[in-house]
Formats: sequence, structure tokens, C-alpha cells
Amino acid sequence: ALRSKVEDLETRCVNVEQEYRSLSVARDEVQQQLSMAVTSIAALETESKGLHRDAESLKAEKVSLEAAKTCLEREKVELLQHLEQLQQTYSEANDRLLQAQAELQSR
Repeated sequence: ALRSKVEDLETRCVNVEQEYRSLSVARDEVQQQLSMAVTSIAALETESKGLHRDAESLKAEKVSLEAAKTCLEREKVELLQHLEQLQQTYSEANDRLLQAQAELQSR
């Protein structure tokens, strides 16, 4: 009977050791997965910060481009006004030229 109890305890001890090894392997796998998850989270946080900086940079560039557009539109208006003045001056000079030619022909 004592021998039977000893054998039973030895069997249970072997089973406990096997379960302990299995749990150790499972623990190691969980730790590895946790480590990978932490690394992934850190990478995503870094990427998020980079994307945020990119977004801020693009906003600043947009503001700059809008300011440049406004300046170009003002320049366009000024150039169109100048063109109108030049056309008016040309028209007046052309009229005087035609008058002078007419006077020369009538002489």
C-alpha cells in the first residue's frame, strides 16, 4: 500500500513537472507576444507623431500657398490695370498719329 502511494505520488510529481514545463513555455510565449505588442505600440506612436508633424507642416504650407495666391491675385489685378492704361495710351497715340497723317495728306 505504501509502495502504491509512493508510485502515485511519483506519477503526480511527473505530471506536475510536465504541467510546470507547459506553463513555463506558455508564459514565455505570452511574454514574447507582450514584448512584440509593446514594440508595435511604440512604433505606432512614433508613426502617429510623424504623421501629426506632417499634417502640421502641410497646414503651414497651405497657409503659405494661400498667402502667395492672394499676392498673385493682387499682382494680376495691378497688371490688368496697367495693361488697360497701356491700351488707352496706345489708342490715344494711334489717334494722334492718324490725325497727323490726315493733316499731312491735306497739305
